[in-house]
Amino acid sequence: MYTIHSTLKHDTGNNMFYAVTIGRRAGIYLQWDECKAVVDKYSGATFKKYPKLHEATEHMNRTGYCHSDILVNADMVSLPLRDYCYRQMVQVPFEVAALPCNLFDLGRGLRVEACVFRDEDRIDIRQWDEETNKRTLRGISLTVQQWDELVKISEDLYTDLQGVKEGKDIRASYELSGSVYVTIQSPYRVYQIRRWYCDVNNELKPGKQGITLREKEWQHLLDLKHQLAAAHQKTMNIENPSV
Repeated sequence: MYTIHSTLKHDTGNNMFYAVTIGRRAGIYLQWDECKAVVDKYSGATFKKYPKLHEATEHMNRTGYCHSDILVNADMVSLPLRDYCYRQMVQVPFEVAALPCNLFDLGRGLRVEACVFRDEDRIDIRQWDEETNKRTLRGISLTVQQWDELVKISEDLYTDLQGVKEGKDIRASYELSGSVYVTIQSPYRVYQIRRWYCDVNNELKPGKQGITLREKEWQHLLDLKHQLAAAHQKTMNIENPSV
């Protein structure tokens, strides 16, 4: 018979839930040591930490795991999600639909989408309204050329951000083409991707089109480069079945 210790009352919000979507064994882990065992040194491992169970299950749902696929793991014991909730006397979280295969969650309502706009492949990085599940105007749409350039300079950008974290005065700016720049500026530990414009005095100014990414969101974005390329390829094959 399965046993969950009575001390694990996670509906109080005092514990963390680790949602592992890619690792040696996917699922929700209640203890960091057990989570680490399935993600440490595992190529491409992906997991996120949440303070609430429903947030962890929603993340699993969004990445393609339905409730019946989710195991909750604690003290070397695994329980199906519904059984875990029953034993803990908490309500089973609402199950949400998975994201389309060309749309990926970065956290904080940020999503990246491999899409086509005016017959041109795009990488759209945008804030979404989590209540309506719709795009907002806050974001930036990159051409494939701009995306490739961003990936190419990612190591330089990483070095710049480490300099910021070390207390150095960093003022780094890289043009991706088409007046789109990636900037890092002390003391802010973020990556700014923004379209710039020339004002009436011919001075370069940051425009409204852009997005700010924290370090983990930036790394997750880069980790998705192969999935984004595959999503574009799938879209092309659908539009051109003979290819």
